[in-house]
Amino acid sequence: MNFLPWLTLDALQAGALLALAAAFSADSLHRRDRLTGWVGLACLMIALRHGVGILEAAQVFPLDIADRLQSALASLGYTAMFCALFLVFPTFYPRHMVRWIGLGMLPNLVRCAFLPLGSSLARGLHLVTLSVYMASCALTLLALVRAHRAEDPFGRRLLGGLLITMIPVVVEVVFRVCFDVQFRISGIGIMLMAISLGASWMWALTHAMHERLARAEGEAAAWRGLLPGSTWHSGEASPLMEDLFGAGWAARLEDRMPGRDGSTYLVHRAQAEGRELGWVEARREKDVRSFLGGWTLALGMEEGEECQRILGWLRGWGAQVELWGTVPPREGPFPSILLWMREPSILSVWREHDLVRRRSRWIQMGGPQTEGPHVRLERPLEEESLREALQHLIALNA
Repeated sequence: MNFLPWLTLDALQAGALLALAAAFSADSLHRRDRLTGWVGLACLMIALRHGVGILEAAQVFPLDIADRLQSALASLGYTAMFCALFLVFPTFYPRHMVRWIGLGMLPNLVRCAFLPLGSSLARGLHLVTLSVYMASCALTLLALVRAHRAEDPFGRRLLGGLLITMIPVVVEVVFRVCFDVQFRISGIGIMLMAISLGASWMWALTHAMHERLARAEGEAAAWRGLLPGSTWHSGEASPLMEDLFGAGWAARLEDRMPGRDGSTYLVHRAQAEGRELGWVEARREKDVRSFLGGWTLALGMEEGEECQRILGWLRGWGAQVELWGTVPPREGPFPSILLWMREPSILSVWREHDLVRRRSRWIQMGGPQTEGPHVRLERPLEEESLREALQHLIALNA
């Protein structure tokens, strides 16, 4: 008898199934996915079964031992594949179907382990297991039809494919029962079934992730639509932000920014995975330079040319300025911002060693470094640095 065609068929099935077993097992361990774990185990068992067939043809294993190993491995592989199918269609199979399949495979495992294969009891137990194969295929067909009618996504995708993959299993069982011939082609069906289940399972996972992503993006767009101002995202192009603040606006964002339209905007920002997003709120100020409108500032320095220059800047920015000179008043009024050019220790007369109680912010112009809720600027004072410091303090108190 020429064993070459059978060796080639077993070798092809064993090699393909081992590759699938490695792929599915690695995916199962990586994602801790039970379904791909069962599929990988089923592919491994059937691959070992065909490997035993190769060793039998090469006369490495005696015929009796090879038949026992092949039959036991086929039962274990089929049970593992059915566990995977049950995970895909849990609501369309009978409730305890997996247990019944496991019990149906026990007679064959007992036959392979303890009984002479030619005895009538062994043949009877083998027929019981073969009938379980056929019954489970019929129940799988029924579950597929029910899932398809229920518009289950797996039922729609797998009905035709799984019907084709069950044909080699049925053919092998029929040849064994009716003609007592071992026609080992069920590995082809298991291989195609594993590919169909794996591809459909990955499709379901990615489809579900795409749906969740679409819902999250829709919800984010809805929330952004509810905000009172125009929204922006540093990772997206924004014609509105470019019109307001010019090109490269994302690199120049501040809490308070003058716009090209003559208004001043408060920029509300939040960090999200290395990017910034937020919304802008218009302050409705006609003059960009009048950002201190409505604010009262105290200027503590000696009269002179520098004092008059700073006073002109502050009033030009819309501030109401109180000249304190070199000694602050012991009691009120208490302005929101204080510009102080003297020694910081002199402020103890006014703040009573507790500047935070005044709920004020102050700018120290020159002098030593001190602690406190303030900004320190070097002398001689420049208009741009003072303007940026005041805008920063106003943004913190806005």
